[in-house]
Amino acid sequence: MRYSKILEVGPIPPPYAGWGVRIQYVLEGLRQRQISCAAIDLGAGRKSARQGTETVESVWAYATKIVRYLWQGYRLHHHLNADSWKAYLLVLYGCVLSRFFLRPAVLTWHGGVPQRWFPKGRNIAADWGHWALLQLCSQIICNDEKIKQHLLAYRVRADKIVPIQAFSRQYLQYQQVELPESLNHFLESHTPRFFCYAYFRPEFHLETLLQGLKDLKTTFLEFGIVMVGFSKDSEKFREQIEAEGLSENVYFAGDLDRHQFLTLLQKADLTIRTPQRDGVSSSVLESLGLGVPVVAARNALRPESVFCYEAEDARDLANTVRRVMAMPPEQRRPPAPEIPDTVVDEIAVLVDAEHSTLQVA
Repeated sequence: MRYSKILEVGPIPPPYAGWGVRIQYVLEGLRQRQISCAAIDLGAGRKSARQGTETVESVWAYATKIVRYLWQGYRLHHHLNADSWKAYLLVLYGCVLSRFFLRPAVLTWHGGVPQRWFPKGRNIAADWGHWALLQLCSQIICNDEKIKQHLLAYRVRADKIVPIQAFSRQYLQYQQVELPESLNHFLESHTPRFFCYAYFRPEFHLETLLQGLKDLKTTFLEFGIVMVGFSKDSEKFREQIEAEGLSENVYFAGDLDRHQFLTLLQKADLTIRTPQRDGVSSSVLESLGLGVPVVAARNALRPESVFCYEAEDARDLANTVRRVMAMPPEQRRPPAPEIPDTVVDEIAVLVDAEHSTLQVA
């Protein structure tokens, strides 16, 4: 059976976060192939009206819109990780109804390990909940073979799980644009220049980053770091930056579009990536693709060319940055990674229910 209508349900840009960017490229790919598609935004901008995207003002609005799109013949594509029970319930609702309409949903399982309730064995109730959800889905997309092995522990058929790298060549297609004057001035007046994409949430270990930056200032008095990302709940971190005497060294750029993001990134001397549960991470691969070295919190899925530190060890973070910056430029510049077009693989899974795992993987 071939599906001609796809509904993306998840965070839709803006803001330009990891999942949202991937969903945006999938939507663009579907439209280029003249496949009918729509989107329900469950992200930070879900209450802001935008062309081509359904807003979600309440749970009731979400519930009714899911029914409407299923009634109109759409196949649902949900997005989830194991960090939010609210998101789980929203996805479960969509997957149950999809079965009722005889049009089972596709689920993309985002992130790496560990997550709050993943892999199996971290919480019994969550284990049963994930088992039930995964049985309801017709296919499950994850971004790595190692994640597939963890999903198999929930007794899911192996042919239902399709590992597809989240990063695709579309991520590095951009146009150089002019950055704000204040940001250009900051970049010109600081060296070395660090780049950090973060949300102001516990899993980004910003206290560790703060202490690491304080340590680094003893070596690099004129360093500058640009913090990029949705700035909600950033007030406490800004106050801590000021209290530690780092205000002159930190620039808060907020949420940037793709062209601004990559224009800024290619000007950096180094990227600092602080989460541990982010899996491979698109921002890591974007940096490597532009030849920018990466210092990142250690996890099992980091590329070999990334310089890793222990996620909650500020001294290790600072020392790793020092070690990288002490290298000659040609030595610290990472080799360009192989970047296939994986969006087309994802579209194949969404559109063709008979497209087997072996054909896609």
